[in-house]
Amino acid sequence: MAILYILSKLSLASAFTYSFAAKVRAPETLVGQLGLVVRFPRPWLWALALSVMAGELISVLALLTTDTFGFVASLVLLISFTGYLATIIHRKQAVSCACAGDSGTPVSSTHIVRNSLLLLLAAAGILLNPVGIGDNWVYYAMAFGPAVLLGVGLLHFAEIVQFFTFDVTVSQ
Repeated sequence: MAILYILSKLSLASAFTYSFAAKVRAPETLVGQLGLVVRFPRPWLWALALSVMAGELISVLALLTTDTFGFVASLVLLISFTGYLATIIHRKQAVSCACAGDSGTPVSSTHIVRNSLLLLLAAAGILLNPVGIGDNWVYYAMAFGPAVLLGVGLLHFAEIVQFFTFDVTVSQ
């Protein structure tokens, strides 16, 4: 159980770190995407974008320094993000989520599946929280590589699914 707990913790931390870094690198992308969905004045869009980035950074720090709070913060963020994605889908808007920069992939149910998997990781972290794990760095070392691949891979889940989706048209 301890290794699954650590895998959840590091996967979420890597996903939020990657997402945060993409947003910091090009914050205008996030502000622009938010402006397509949320009808706020431009300064409020910047405040919203900065609060999203702050939430991701706080989640990463909490995941790496606390046992439970980081998972709770991740749940709150992911529920909010999933609601945002559901709003985009409900409105039938063809915009990118800007989750990890501008991928150019419009929001779809694949993004909801991705967020559901991230939500499962957060819930698993809360439920699997082992007592007395301490600083067993062997578990962290074993989980680090797979966790980073899982966390960052989930952020690009829609692109991965799109890559493996074939559009076969038969002409007559």
